[in-house]
Amino acid sequence: MTSVLMGTTLVLGTLVILNLVISVGVIQRLRVHTELLAHLRGESPTLRPGQSIGPFETVSTRGDVISDEMIKSESVIGFFSPGCGPCKERLPDFLEFSHEMRGVQQHSIAVVVGAEDEAADLLSTIGDGSTVVLEEGGGPFTNACQVKAFPTFLMVDRDAEGALQVRASGIDLTEIRELSGARERISSPR
Repeated sequence: MTSVLMGTTLVLGTLVILNLVISVGVIQRLRVHTELLAHLRGESPTLRPGQSIGPFETVSTRGDVISDEMIKSESVIGFFSPGCGPCKERLPDFLEFSHEMRGVQQHSIAVVVGAEDEAADLLSTIGDGSTVVLEEGGGPFTNACQVKAFPTFLMVDRDAEGALQVRASGIDLTEIRELSGARERISSPR
């Protein structure tokens, strides 16, 4: 009788763990699909190219003041959230791109949106490769860029009047990499 009870408990325990793993996978997939559907419906996860970024002022994790007036042209900004699976998947690409950009006088800023204790792993992964801003949801930088989904990436520029505007935006770095590569080809001597 005891062996039947142990066998039943083992089978039920295995089924519970399998159910948990499948549920987590489905939830992560739903999050990705929600982002893709929003993108396909024309809803942008942030400001679109040509739109101006509103005024803001915030502080980096090093204590430096960051504002719309201080951000350089062709800076790339990534917005990440601690509980976001796609953020963890795309963060290495952002960090690699940030490292590549340092050689061509571009600047990168990683904005982590969430509580500090929840964001600790994400912050340690980012390290010193980028300027890092930690904001609670609805923080000044996130609001100024009208970020509605994570991850979100922006390449910014200055318009004729010097206002900060979006040059490229999206949920991945594809368009930003293309723009950056085109700029490098144009500016490099032949």
